[in-house]
Amino acid sequence: MGIDSIVKKWEDKGLDIYAYERDDRIVLSQIIVPKAVRSEGMGTGFMEELVKYADKVGKKITLTPSKDYGATSVSRLKGFYKRFDFVENKGRNKDYRISDTMYRLPKGEMMKDKIARELLKVARELSAGIGYELYAKGADRIAKQTEAIKEAAEKVAKLTRENKSLKIRKKAVKDLEGWINTTVGELKQLKEDIDNLEGYK
Repeated sequence: MGIDSIVKKWEDKGLDIYAYERDDRIVLSQIIVPKAVRSEGMGTGFMEELVKYADKVGKKITLTPSKDYGATSVSRLKGFYKRFDFVENKGRNKDYRISDTMYRLPKGEMMKDKIARELLKVARELSAGIGYELYAKGADRIAKQTEAIKEAAEKVAKLTRENKSLKIRKKAVKDLEGWINTTVGELKQLKEDIDNLEGYK
C-alpha cells in the first residue's frame, strides 16, 4: 500500500488530506479532521498508518503545523505530531535541506542520529585540551563501535523496506541494540577516563 492508497483510505472515512511522496521524503501538506469526527481518533489513526509506512520505505516525513485549516493552536498541533517522533526543524535539529518546520526520521535513521549526537558531544569534550594519547585511544574504540552501529541500523532499515518476516527483523533489531549498548558502555568508560584526568574540568 503506497501513500496514495493510504490517503484515499482515510479520505473515504471523512478526512481531507493532501500528502505526496518524493524520492527521499513524504510531505504532509494538509490534514483536516471534520468537527463531527474529531473525538473518534481518526487523525491519530491516519498518522499511525503514515509513520508505519514511512518506516517501511525508509523515508522522512515533513510538515508545517498551521491554523489555516481550522486548528485553534499551533502549539497543540506541534504536541500532537511530537507524539509520533516529529521534531521541530530548528536548533540542533535544524536540517537546511527541509523548508517545513517539523520532520520525522524513519526509525533506523533516528537511532543513527541519536548515536551521532552522543559521539559529537564526546568529541567536543575530547577536543577541549585533553591529551592526544587519551583522545586517540577513545576515538579508536568509538569509531569501531560507530561503524558497527551504522551497518546494523542499515540492515534493519533494509529488512523493513523488504518486508522480511517479523522473526528476521526482530533478530536484526536485537543485534542493533547490542551494538548500541556496547557503544554506550564505551562512552561511559571514556567519560570516566576524562573525569579522572588530572586537571580536567
